[in-house]
Amino acid sequence: MWAKLDDAILDNPKILAAGPLGFLLHVAAITWCARNLTDGLIPKVKVRTLVCLDGIGTSEAGPPAVEEQTFVPLDADEIAHMLARLGLWHDRGTWWELHDYLVYNPSRERVLATRQSQAQRQKKYRETHSDAASNASHNGAVTPAPVPVPVPEKKNKKIGLGATRRRASVLPDDFPFTEERRKFAEAGGVPDPGLEFAQFKDHHRAKGSLMYDWEAAWKTWCRNSVKFAAQRTVRR
Repeated sequence: MWAKLDDAILDNPKILAAGPLGFLLHVAAITWCARNLTDGLIPKVKVRTLVCLDGIGTSEAGPPAVEEQTFVPLDADEIAHMLARLGLWHDRGTWWELHDYLVYNPSRERVLATRQSQAQRQKKYRETHSDAASNASHNGAVTPAPVPVPVPEKKNKKIGLGATRRRASVLPDDFPFTEERRKFAEAGGVPDPGLEFAQFKDHHRAKGSLMYDWEAAWKTWCRNSVKFAAQRTVRR
């Protein structure tokens, strides 16, 4: 989980008045609230544990007759009350409330809803790919995989200024079975686009194929799959 800060926070008059230690405690409280999804509320008893102020304090001059200074350690609770006086925090009994926390950070309800939505999408993705792999294993004979022929990269080719040499690469992990790719396969006559896409990925990952354009490779695979299937039908 991420905590968000206003990018103009360092120009905020309240932050400037709070000083370095006030700013430190304020930011520490924001991150604690984001991690624990408290909507900007923090128990007062928790404040002392947010930052370590050991060895940090102020010096007060002693009596005129004594030329020495007394070290007064800083107290996190005193800094918290200072932040409240500045309007950065609000006293809510046993809790402190951070001013405008929910203006910059999502609420607990929104974060949990987003996490649930992401978990459902991941579950659906795993189930879809698991079903495609299972169907392929139960179908028995597997259609011989049509192999697009990679175009070898030409060497010693002069490249003008500003031009970029394209490099062949392996099939990216983020090459998903999109709606556009399914529609292309269906339009070309592929009977089961999902299964065909799974075979396409398994084949090229097993061989470590290198391609300049994997989108074009998928389209070529679809065309060859339909063509080869038709040739087998004629032979029979």
